[in-house]
Amino acid sequence: MSPRLGLIHRFNSLWSAKVLYGEAFRSPYGSELYFQSGFLLGEPNLKPEVIQTTEGQLNLEDEFMRLGLTFYHSETTDTIGRSDALGTNTFVNLADEVTFNGVEFEADIRIDSDWRIQSSYSFQNNKDDYGQKQVMPAHQKMLKAGVVYSGIAGMEWGLWNTYLGAASKVEDLKNQNTMIVNPEAQSVNLLSLNMSMNVGQTFAIPFLNRTEASLFANNLLDEKVFFPELGRRVVNTYPQSHERNVYLSLQVSF
Repeated sequence: MSPRLGLIHRFNSLWSAKVLYGEAFRSPYGSELYFQSGFLLGEPNLKPEVIQTTEGQLNLEDEFMRLGLTFYHSETTDTIGRSDALGTNTFVNLADEVTFNGVEFEADIRIDSDWRIQSSYSFQNNKDDYGQKQVMPAHQKMLKAGVVYSGIAGMEWGLWNTYLGAASKVEDLKNQNTMIVNPEAQSVNLLSLNMSMNVGQTFAIPFLNRTEASLFANNLLDEKVFFPELGRRVVNTYPQSHERNVYLSLQVSF
């Protein structure tokens, strides 16, 4: 059972607020239950992970903008992890309860008929029953910002940047034998460019109105991204696949 409860109130045409409570669970994967090898064992008696979240949200909205501020508190229990049992890595339900507290801010502002700005910022802290902080090595800070231009007929351009703050270090947590073999999970900026175009409308060629073109360029700054190794926690980080790349596509409908 995953109960949900919400209370929504609109103060006037501009301001509204929400108070929400929800529970969710994740059942173990088949590999976590039944995997058998010399280096990793499943556990058929694993319980589902459970998370309980309470959040409050305040919104301001009119025809030109939408602003939202959210505070949340989450508690997780029976998190599925791994533990060394008789010399073999085994899936287990971790005994510690992890608590998350965070804030999120969202903005969507339409400057005029051609330009729009969108952004969001989030910050979170987490700790376990023993007061150990950042036991879930995720980015504490994340900032997304983008600008969209649609002033050319049939075409839309978007430039977006995602800033990920430095993640906490697995090797600094208690009872870890993590080896430092890769760079730390430093802050990065992932800059991308996105374009979509109706060829017929853009170039005023009606018989091409069924032709769509798009361009997507990712990680324009060619940042090298490393993230904490959360599986076995044998090494500190591992590289993520955020190589700079460009995708072009052309679609013709009949």
